[in-house]
Amino acid sequence: MKKGPVIAAGALILLPTIFALWMGWRALESDRAGARANIERAFLARLTDLKTDIDAFLKKTESDFLDATEGMEPAPDALRSYSRGQSLVRQAFYISDGRLVFPPRSGGSMEENDFHQRAQALLAEGELDRETGGEYARIRPSSGWRSWFHAEGQIFAFWRRANDGGILGLELNSAAMMSRLAGILPEALPGPLSVSAISNRPGAAAGRLFVLVDARGHDFMAWGDYQRKGEDKPLASLSLDSPLNGWQLQSYASSGELSLISRAESWLLILGGIVLALIITGALIALSRGIGQEMNEARQRVSFVNQVSHELKTPLTNIRLYVDLLRANPDPSRSQNYLEVISTESERLTRLIHNVLSFARKEKRDPPRSRDVDWNETVAESLACFKPAFREKGLELEFRPGASTTARIDPDWAAQILGNLVSNAEKYAAEGKLINVECGVEAGMAWARVRDRGPGIPPSEKERIFQPFTRLSDSIREGVSGSGLGLSISQELARAHGGDLILEECSGKGASFLLRLREV
Repeated sequence: MKKGPVIAAGALILLPTIFALWMGWRALESDRAGARANIERAFLARLTDLKTDIDAFLKKTESDFLDATEGMEPAPDALRSYSRGQSLVRQAFYISDGRLVFPPRSGGSMEENDFHQRAQALLAEGELDRETGGEYARIRPSSGWRSWFHAEGQIFAFWRRANDGGILGLELNSAAMMSRLAGILPEALPGPLSVSAISNRPGAAAGRLFVLVDARGHDFMAWGDYQRKGEDKPLASLSLDSPLNGWQLQSYASSGELSLISRAESWLLILGGIVLALIITGALIALSRGIGQEMNEARQRVSFVNQVSHELKTPLTNIRLYVDLLRANPDPSRSQNYLEVISTESERLTRLIHNVLSFARKEKRDPPRSRDVDWNETVAESLACFKPAFREKGLELEFRPGASTTARIDPDWAAQILGNLVSNAEKYAAEGKLINVECGVEAGMAWARVRDRGPGIPPSEKERIFQPFTRLSDSIREGVSGSGLGLSISQELARAHGGDLILEECSGKGASFLLRLREV
């Protein structure tokens, strides 16, 4: 089955589902936006009420100052007396023609001398009663507020025009003013906001915070039942008027109050779309994987036929070649070498046929035909057929027999496994010039280890090399034949015999395979 029709069918089903999901999501977002706008309006209305209270406090303070200073003469004694009698006033001052007349620069008290330091920023700003307004509507105010920053923090002052045209000003006691300001603000969160204005879900979880922030961005006062997080942004904010320039009222809401549930229809639409999309996606993935697996198996079959054909052709060609050489030149001195090559290629052909047959009947394999054998001799006989090929390639085969030799195993299975291991070492590790084989019998298990000094096997390929048709390089193109079945079949035979075949960790160069067969 081709992938094209499957993809087309999936697209015809999946695209309308995605469109329905998108429409449902847009409806949900629209509901959320409307509900959030309601929340913001409710919070902004509450901030407006608080700002009204603050403005009323400032207006009342301004009115009290105007009444108290009405007709006051800017004489030093009168100004000093007024400053000492008002808890909200820290220092009275008088400016004439842009110059600070009182308090004097010398001869005054320490507090008056300190005022000169604090008032530098105030005087640097120019006239307090400078004109305001547009080009055709200039207005010179008769009173007002002014604030500036000093090392102590923000300083506030109220001024009015005196009878002689000068400026009579009052520097406020900032601590006393802030105390009175805090006194008009609520100690706790104001009454509950309208639930209908916040959410269309009755009983939405409340979590609100109101904060009065000063001109330097510090919290002056906060009240509410929500702990603000560092990344939170104000849900609503409102700037205050003079003299609290730069001050803001801010409001925050918890995620519980903002996690609004929209209409049930939108949720059902989205939930249904998600479920349907998951079902369709899962079916398409399963179908695609099935098709991919079939195609992969088909490619493996073709590759298997090509590889087996190549392997069958190579030993058969060599056998025919050396048979023809024997016929053409029956020289006894060379005949023995020719016969050894023919024997080696015959054994190689036998191993290939055994692997192919084992792979073909692996699902209906007979149990091992175990009998008592000399394990050392079994291993030695499996290695004997490789000696001519090893001698021709300059390879050294080192065999270390074990102390205990008797084992009850299937010698044919053992020979096939050992033949595959040694054959692989001959093909891929010839550059190491040495193949070491050792064996033994321990605790009811016959074991053998085949170790070479070749390029080794990467740890990432430790499991993959036992999969059918797996070769770590394009061996045919490199002049080394192989169907990729030897290790897979060898491991299956070992496990069917109650043991296993594993690739061991190798500290140095090369690869080391450990075969274990359980005595039956």
